[in-house]
Amino acid sequence: MLKMKLHNNGKTCRVFMLISTVWFIAAILGGLPIMGWNCIESMNNCSTVLPLYHKTYILFCTTVFSVILMAIVILYARIYALVRTRSRKLVFRKVANGRCSNKSSEKSMALLKTVIIVLSCFIACWAPLFILLLLDVACQIRTCPILYKAEWFLALAVLNSAMNPLIYTLTSNEMRRAFIKMLNCCVCDQAAGKFSRPIM
Repeated sequence: MLKMKLHNNGKTCRVFMLISTVWFIAAILGGLPIMGWNCIESMNNCSTVLPLYHKTYILFCTTVFSVILMAIVILYARIYALVRTRSRKLVFRKVANGRCSNKSSEKSMALLKTVIIVLSCFIACWAPLFILLLLDVACQIRTCPILYKAEWFLALAVLNSAMNPLIYTLTSNEMRRAFIKMLNCCVCDQAAGKFSRPIM
């Protein structure tokens, strides 16, 4: 088993404050157009993809989201490296002591790989929309025809939410077994319903 340092209950208040701060910042960012950062008075600076939003506001939000995404990628990369290093040390220690390696480290690595796959799919689904928004900021009005096909990029971004259950089902043996069991139960219930109908 990997021994990781966990936060104790005394830091619950700090976690609550951090979550509250994140929601407060998100509310401020979302409310900036209502507070006046819009293009109502300068229609030439309006976004084509998101009408009534000022291009500078879209550039600001895209930059903030990109920085946060890069921070998340770096954080997961460091976590992956840390877990992999500790897993190898644990395996070498158990082999040196003449014991079999514990499967807990393998489960930790499998879970971390699943999270990395989820993050990679998130980037793959949202990156085209981010690029489209940056293109929207750079292009003049009616000079980039691709901006009028934004619904495809939005659909790809929304599709990311439907991919997560599939990823967890395909990468986790327990999730896969539970999913197959659920399908079998549905098929059995439908079959039982057909045979239980009275013959006319």
